[in-house]
Amino acid sequence: MQDWMINDDNITQSKIKKFWKNYGKDTISAFANLSRFLELLNSNIKLQKLIHDLSYLRHEQGHVYRIGNKKNNNSHEIRIYICIEEKQKVIYLLEIGDKNQQQKDIKNASDKADQILV
Repeated sequence: MQDWMINDDNITQSKIKKFWKNYGKDTISAFANLSRFLELLNSNIKLQKLIHDLSYLRHEQGHVYRIGNKKNNNSHEIRIYICIEEKQKVIYLLEIGDKNQQQKDIKNASDKADQILV
């Protein structure tokens, strides 16, 4: 049986580096949640159950979901926007952002998801 994989061809690498530099611990936390999500998918837990159960995974609009970092008093809220291609078992990374650019990030992620999932 094929494992799930992550495709990062559609996310801007320089933007990831900016978040690593400015919000290292919080960015690490968001990517750790992405890794946990991937592990859970590869353990054959159904996608719909994870979407319902995981506190760090949220549906945004259309085919776009976001994975957030662990929140505490001093954290900066980081969001990794993804789309999921269930048949091919691919998680596409689309955008990384925070509350400041949320609407723009969701729009960009949605446009990318529409192109990927044509």
